[in-house]
Amino acid sequence: NYLFSTIPDTRVYLMAGNHDFISRDSFYCTFEWNSNVTFFKNRELTCVKDPELDVYVYGLSYYDREIREGLYDKAVPVQEEGIHILLAHGGDEKHIPLSAASLAAAGFDYVALGHIHNAQHCSRESVRYCGTLLKYSFSECRHNKSVTVVEMKEKGDVEISLVPLIPKRDLVEIKGTYDELMQKSYWEKLNSKEDYFHITLTDEEDVVDAIGRLRTVYTNIMKLDYDNRRTRASGEIEKIENVKEKSPIEIFENLYEKQNASALNDEQTKLLKDIVKEVWEGEKCDL
Repeated sequence: NYLFSTIPDTRVYLMAGNHDFISRDSFYCTFEWNSNVTFFKNRELTCVKDPELDVYVYGLSYYDREIREGLYDKAVPVQEEGIHILLAHGGDEKHIPLSAASLAAAGFDYVALGHIHNAQHCSRESVRYCGTLLKYSFSECRHNKSVTVVEMKEKGDVEISLVPLIPKRDLVEIKGTYDELMQKSYWEKLNSKEDYFHITLTDEEDVVDAIGRLRTVYTNIMKLDYDNRRTRASGEIEKIENVKEKSPIEIFENLYEKQNASALNDEQTKLLKDIVKEVWEGEKCDL
């Protein structure tokens, strides 16, 4: 609110979404917005006319983390004259499901969408998700973040441009063996060693103190994974009906091979059979 007060000649319109929904003790209830700010605090879609321009802005706020009703299904401009802008947050079954095609045909000059983190247009250029300003997880590491600038010269004349946002430290995913990633010839080609890294090692054997040793080059490691025969095998879940058809020894042999990427040797197999016989002593067990 203080930052908005530093731009008094700019009209600001905003609403609460699913992450900052208006709860009983919401901070939104603790102060009054500056005079240049319009906060859509109602649960129902509300229209506000700009005090100086022939512009109508529509919005509503979340009062729960999830809203499964299609609150924008019947959204239409209040009249034909003027420029009409809809603020809408949602797009999946738990967060106000909506049809971008229907909104595009509803008569709004621009539909400003929020919720999806990747900037994109839907159905037409003037129905857009602006995306987030920063990358919030490694699933977004390949997103190109930006600010959407929309210029409306007159009704029907909409110009849209994207201003790229380059963070001081990016989210980066890299993959390879420990030796490959520690080669100077490899990390010198990266944009910055100070980025936030998700590293996946492909070594078949775990590297001792891998994250500590990798941090001597990649200071800001956020996540470390392995991708090898063992981890790929452990991700395979056998069907229950197949497990029921196997003996205890066969089940353990399969588990051992998936965890260690190698089969039991003869000595280990004999030891396993002895243990199983002891456990099932006195019972009929087809070994």
